[in-house]
Amino acid sequence: MGFGGVYALWSFRNLYLTYIANPYVLAQLRRNDSESPISLFFP
Repeated sequence: MGFGGVYALWSFRNLYLTYIANPYVLAQLRRNDSESPISLFFP
């Protein structure tokens, strides 16, 4: 895995932590989870 792969993982980690730390965003995702594939990543 090169630098690009590491950067992608780091970016996804930061995105995930942002969602974990943001109850409002989580509420929005759960409201739309029946039609949003993001629910696969944020159950």
